[in-house]
Amino acid sequence: MIKNIVVPIDFSDCSLNALEYAIKFALAMEIKPKLTILNAYSIPLAYADMDISFGPGIELEQVEALIDKEFDSLQKQVPMLKEIAYEAVKINHQLTYAIERYHVDHKIDLIFMGTSGASGLKGRIMGSNTFKVITGMIAPVFVVPTDAKYQSIKNIGFANDYQGLLPEALLPLKDICQRYNATLHIVHIDKDGILEPQETDKAKNLNLFIKDLPHKFHLIEDVAVELGLNKFLQEQAVDLMVTLTRNKGLLEKLFTKSESKKMILHSKLPLLVLKDR
Repeated sequence: MIKNIVVPIDFSDCSLNALEYAIKFALAMEIKPKLTILNAYSIPLAYADMDISFGPGIELEQVEALIDKEFDSLQKQVPMLKEIAYEAVKINHQLTYAIERYHVDHKIDLIFMGTSGASGLKGRIMGSNTFKVITGMIAPVFVVPTDAKYQSIKNIGFANDYQGLLPEALLPLKDICQRYNATLHIVHIDKDGILEPQETDKAKNLNLFIKDLPHKFHLIEDVAVELGLNKFLQEQAVDLMVTLTRNKGLLEKLFTKSESKKMILHSKLPLLVLKDR
């Protein structure tokens, strides 16, 4: 069950959009999860994504006063905050470590992060920071592109390599599927369009675990996972795409490579990255 949601925020439009999405998501859950808005800050830091960066000469008290002022204005910027209980937390450290530190005392079930579709340095920094949080495997990460707007989740695509998966890794996905009564589309990409015997066995095991959920299996022939997923998304209306932290090649292309701009996954489609170990 999703009990604790954390939203890293730097008060940019991108992070505010992720926060609004997270609030609507939380309000849709039958048992409302706790919402924590986390700001990581550092003095000084050359580049920052989800943290506020301050240069030399500024006192810690001044920094914290500025952040508190930003927190105080959040309800004006995101009026839906008034509809949910939340906690605002600031941690003096880089983002990934700040999330890890918070996780030690408050088990995080789901992290919502905004990501920018911007090109150039800003886009690369934001994508790289998202990638670091995902591959840090602290908790599942729900990535919200800048242009993504919340809508009811009816169809979920799940990119699966049939290499085995611990059942507990799928619990957040099952929770979302059950709450939204969504159909789960399991997608496997293979250059020859066939399943090896061991992959068939893994698919059967997965089928047993999700037997109580509406689901369909898709086998797509393509030379690359990202191309196959693009093909799938062009043919299938999907509200959320899901993948695993071990799919680093795909994640690198999504968040740190220039070619990601050509991918449907990079545009307006939210992405849930499950912690698979």
